[in-house]
Amino acid sequence: ARIEVGLLASGREFNDLISPYQAGIGWSVGLKTKPDFIGRAALEKLRDRPPFVGVGLLLEGNEVACGGQCVYPVGDHWRVGHVTSGTFSPVLNRSIALAQIAPEYAQAGTELEVGMMDGIKRRIRAEVGPLSLYDPSKSRVRA
Repeated sequence: ARIEVGLLASGREFNDLISPYQAGIGWSVGLKTKPDFIGRAALEKLRDRPPFVGVGLLLEGNEVACGGQCVYPVGDHWRVGHVTSGTFSPVLNRSIALAQIAPEYAQAGTELEVGMMDGIKRRIRAEVGPLSLYDPSKSRVRA
């Protein structure tokens, strides 16, 4: 359920090495409310150009992607991101994952591949979707 609705887990989707902008929680940074704090200059640089962004992935088939597996453009060997969490969604009836992807590959509908095992011989096709793959407007939470 957490992955379906895009709820982030500390240590998976964000940690001390992932900026809040990269994790999709930039709203939590007090750039407008706090005049100065340690790390402010670094966060300001990352605000508009994070190296990776959080996305949802819709995988083909029922095989579940695991955290740490690499994500590639279709047919390419250059890694463009990695899976942070994965599961099979009974609601969507397919495997899904949360991932950190280079911004140029993060548009909804972009076709990618998740490397299973060694990432070269066996890959699963995946389509980029929103971070919240089920109920992105959170209408069920508010009901």
